[in-house]
Amino acid sequence: MINKETYLIPISSCLKTFGYCRSTIIDFQLFEVEFIPNSLFELMIKHKYWKIQDIIDYYGKDYEKNLIEYFEFLYVNRYAYFGEKYETELFPDFSMEWDFPALITNAIVDIADFDKFEYSKLIESLDEIHCFHLQLRFLKEIRSKDKIEELVKLVYEASFHTLSLYLPFDVFEDYEKV
Repeated sequence: MINKETYLIPISSCLKTFGYCRSTIIDFQLFEVEFIPNSLFELMIKHKYWKIQDIIDYYGKDYEKNLIEYFEFLYVNRYAYFGEKYETELFPDFSMEWDFPALITNAIVDIADFDKFEYSKLIESLDEIHCFHLQLRFLKEIRSKDKIEELVKLVYEASFHTLSLYLPFDVFEDYEKV
């Protein structure tokens, strides 16, 4: 039974995401995803750190049974904690800001004519701005295996973490060497 004098404290490691028909709670500690009604999402966002009795008073006695079911669901599944007022400060939200030390993280380049393509300039430019992931999609047949090997070597020597090459199906007979 939920004590109505406690406060609703959502667990920070459970990310709540609003959806069109329903919402989700993603528990990053237990690696679980739970679909929830949008009304429960609203309750968790709008009334975070509110006293349970104040939430019941806000919605009215007609909704008390449903609210208690929501609170019990949150408690049983460890999506929320019910504590004292001072404890609300002990459960801060995670920052949702993400800062990456590069202007561009990924690049996808379609190459129609590899013979005319100046790939060394591309590799140099993307490396300068610390792009980590490069995908090159070759749209036509490639005649020079040596140029592909040179391209791969340039990428390898740069600061890229991944390189994906999409080549026409029968580009080389000895593709394993490349």
